[in-house]
Amino acid sequence: MLQKYFIAVFLWVAIVAGSPYSEDVDDMYSDYETTGRSEDAVIVRTPKFITEQMSMLVNEGETVRLPCIVDRLPGFVLLWKRQTENILAVGEQIIDKRFNLEPKPNGNSLVISQISTEDEGEYTCQISAFDPKFLTHKVKVRVKPEIETVPSELLVVREGEPASLICQVTRGSPPPKLSWTRRHRTEVVQGNMIKWSAVSRHDGGHYICRADNGFGPEPVAKEVKLEVH
Repeated sequence: MLQKYFIAVFLWVAIVAGSPYSEDVDDMYSDYETTGRSEDAVIVRTPKFITEQMSMLVNEGETVRLPCIVDRLPGFVLLWKRQTENILAVGEQIIDKRFNLEPKPNGNSLVISQISTEDEGEYTCQISAFDPKFLTHKVKVRVKPEIETVPSELLVVREGEPASLICQVTRGSPPPKLSWTRRHRTEVVQGNMIKWSAVSRHDGGHYICRADNGFGPEPVAKEVKLEVH
């Protein structure tokens, strides 16, 4: 019900857009056009966006600020929408309490705290006017990888037998790249599996699977021990 009320308010503002709320028009606007006849209405130029559209890749759990700044705001209202349908805020009034607004000169920033994958999508800032103007930001959320190995901690095999260690991604977006290394060795095996057709005692040791999608400064890692008898 509250959202319908603010939609109605916004539509009313859109109808009267072009005429500032203040009666002191000359103080706020200097580039409107008139013909010089008293019966002519004052026509006010629709504001222009100073902020540029952005495509953002952010880490899950971070706080994200989406800016919407115009060259001049008095007499107009900014409206925030998600996926072009869900209204989040009208002017200074927040409709969806999941979000916040940070006022800025001639605009504001939509604030998303503790962002999650459910917050992914397009966020549009709209200027109220006969000819509405739109600015859209795209947000993608990066999720820290989680992995498990098969076996989970220890693999015991006899010398000469085949063996394999497998690394599986259980969570993470975008999908991380997987690789294997042996402790204290520099050789890297790309992919989710390291295998031997016939292991020797020299193959015994600790092997580390790493998963990296850029979430943090270091990849996620899990270690498995290979014992050869």
